[in-house]
Amino acid sequence: MTIWLRGVSKTFARPGGRAAQEVRALDGITLAVETAELMVVLGPSGSGKTTMLRCAAGLEEIDEGAIEIEGRD
Repeated sequence: MTIWLRGVSKTFARPGGRAAQEVRALDGITLAVETAELMVVLGPSGSGKTTMLRCAAGLEEIDEGAIEIEGRD
């Protein structure tokens, strides 16, 4: 089974003062994970690791791009 993230972007609105600010958690991520492949996601706090995994699992809706599992969206 192959999991593809192709150009995946995700933005969150962050309330702040008079004008809401946006935080771009993922910005055009492209990644392929093959069957039986081990992958480690590393990065500092706030870099988008959990957001990427939640998007891949279908728990977060993406703003741009596509996520495919065995060729299915």
